[in-house]
Amino acid sequence: MIAGSDGALLAALIAEAGRGPAGSEDLSDYTGQILAWDALSGTNVVHVNGADIPNMRVVQSGVGLAYQPGDVVNIMRRGTQWFILGKIGAPGAGAGNQIASRRIAIQRSIPAGGDFADLTGSYGPEVSLYIGSSRRCLVIHSFECAVSGSVPVSGEGALARGAGFQAVQVSGASSLPVETAVTDAFVQNGWATNQSVTASTLVTAANGLNAGLNVFTCKYRATADSGLAVQVNNRVLTVIPF
Repeated sequence: MIAGSDGALLAALIAEAGRGPAGSEDLSDYTGQILAWDALSGTNVVHVNGADIPNMRVVQSGVGLAYQPGDVVNIMRRGTQWFILGKIGAPGAGAGNQIASRRIAIQRSIPAGGDFADLTGSYGPEVSLYIGSSRRCLVIHSFECAVSGSVPVSGEGALARGAGFQAVQVSGASSLPVETAVTDAFVQNGWATNQSVTASTLVTAANGLNAGLNVFTCKYRATADSGLAVQVNNRVLTVIPF
């Protein structure tokens, strides 16, 4: 039992903790739901605590924001000011929304002719990640490529016709075959020495990207004159959801 001034102080603290927010300096925390969001201006309507509040301020994350109607968000209120702090994601449904990247430093040949396919003895690279309700991500992929083999004595390297192509397909929650949503990276006439090439593509709902667990996989094909070989190395795939 606490007696005297200490007991009175403890009772006062308990009473203070039990009171709701009041006054312009108090903070309140809520969970709300996005009803409307303009991607260009950020104007919005959020349903919170039984009311629809227009044009709340938004805490910037440094990456482009893309809320969608139905998103559940954390909200802070200070006096009459409302702030959207961020989107709430459940485990297995958005909480693990992270960048994924993989590099494979193994040299392999691409058979000339035919459609995009896996390399013999070396798959991918491939990454799996969760795409949120924004349904957009940046895909960056690269590789080194060299064309080698026998050419006419009078010929120069630039005359040898050979090319290596790297494409990306998306499976899982989305079904996007190669060359439908992601731009190819390719090297044309990369004679003898490895040439590095990179392609980057913004993939969105307009391309058919769906929310959920998506798998991004690199595929390859080559064209080459008779007697030439196309080899690739240092293949990299990075996907950034935002």
